[in-house]
Amino acid sequence: MMMKINKYLVVASVAGAFGLFLSANNAPVQAATIRIPAQGTSYVRKGNTYKLHLKEAGRITVNTNAKIRIYNTIDWEAVPYPTNKKSTKEYYLRSGNYKVVAKNPGSRKIKLSYTKLTKLRKQLDDYPIYRNTNSYNYNPEIKLGQEVKGFSDMFSSYKNSTYHDYTLKVDKSQKLTMDMNSMPVYYNGPRTIVTMESKDNFSNFLPSSMFNGRQDHKKIIWYVAKGEYKLSIQTRGLFNFKITGEDTDEVPVKNEVTKLTPVKNGLQVDFTKSEGATEYIIYLSDGSGNYHPADMPRIKASESLQAVIPAKNLVNGKTYKIAICPVNRENGFDIDGELSESKEITYHAVVDNKNVPDKIAIDASYYDDNGSDEPYIDIKWPVNQNISSYEVQYRLKGQSEWESFLSSSSNGTEITSSSDKNNICYFQKGKTYEIRVRGLNSNIVGPWSDIKTVTVNVTPAGN
Repeated sequence: MMMKINKYLVVASVAGAFGLFLSANNAPVQAATIRIPAQGTSYVRKGNTYKLHLKEAGRITVNTNAKIRIYNTIDWEAVPYPTNKKSTKEYYLRSGNYKVVAKNPGSRKIKLSYTKLTKLRKQLDDYPIYRNTNSYNYNPEIKLGQEVKGFSDMFSSYKNSTYHDYTLKVDKSQKLTMDMNSMPVYYNGPRTIVTMESKDNFSNFLPSSMFNGRQDHKKIIWYVAKGEYKLSIQTRGLFNFKITGEDTDEVPVKNEVTKLTPVKNGLQVDFTKSEGATEYIIYLSDGSGNYHPADMPRIKASESLQAVIPAKNLVNGKTYKIAICPVNRENGFDIDGELSESKEITYHAVVDNKNVPDKIAIDASYYDDNGSDEPYIDIKWPVNQNISSYEVQYRLKGQSEWESFLSSSSNGTEITSSSDKNNICYFQKGKTYEIRVRGLNSNIVGPWSDIKTVTVNVTPAGN
């Protein structure tokens, strides 16, 4: 028996199946997230996101005719560096996760090649920082006219790799010009900061420069006196530079301190004139070896060649080294001359009362910081207007030698715990200290107080 099939139904069924086939092939392609290797060949297409992971900082060489972008986890776009091949670019990336985004329609082949930056260190950096490098003390010397290249802030596990420091010695007053190329690894990453400061024992910071993005032949100018300088470059990525020098008369001539005289209101400083100076700054050192500006106004070149450091800024009985720096501020910014040779004096306040200070009654106790701050021994004494300063001595019980310091406080002072474990003042539970104090009235010294003992009765923070 033969069965008759309706032709309309057959046609409709075929058409329906064909319609389903078309709709399945024309359905929107769902975007995918795909991991691609840092070493090897892959294919990329627009709409997909490709994950790239680096265990260590490295250089990724990309060979492709696709237009791609590489972003880190906070969507900073990595900078591609051109090579001598049109279809090849290089990226310098820190360790971590990245996403690769293709911009071309269709599937494109992409070949990735990865090299650890530790293998490229000497190619990219003339003075590289290693894992065990102490950056605070690592300031390699560079010369005027030398071409220097480097890269920084690429190794997250390396301490203090966010900047490079260099030492530059200048044998005479000069105008320095730095020609710098800065090539950060991200378009919107950290800015480049360039600073220069004197290393000749005083705080002399020259104008700094800060800029974002890539810079080609950026010019930075400093006017410097004879001396030794520290150049710091803070950036993330590649950089190179060269510093040249030329003669200049913008830098004031070195002068000298001629006399130091204690007076009623402080310490009078007499000095010589400096050609080219519009102002003078008095610097002092109180034994640390480094100089800092005295807490007082600058002296105008049109004024007398002397000034007084106020007595309130000095400690009676303390030894100071005094120097002077001539400054040219004619154009609205400081051009510092060379710091003068220093003169030394033990300062004693000028007072009318010549009485010997009385014996002081002191009270001493150990302060428990409960782990929130540095612990200290607190010493108190009654206010005495006839005493100019106080000499404080302390030692571990059982030792013969005393440690000493001067205090200008009128009613007490403190001895803080040292961070040096070899120092006698590195507080530890069970240690007992002996303390004594005496007053000074100008250069007249009073008797020592009775010795007080203080025991560290808790474990101090960090010990």
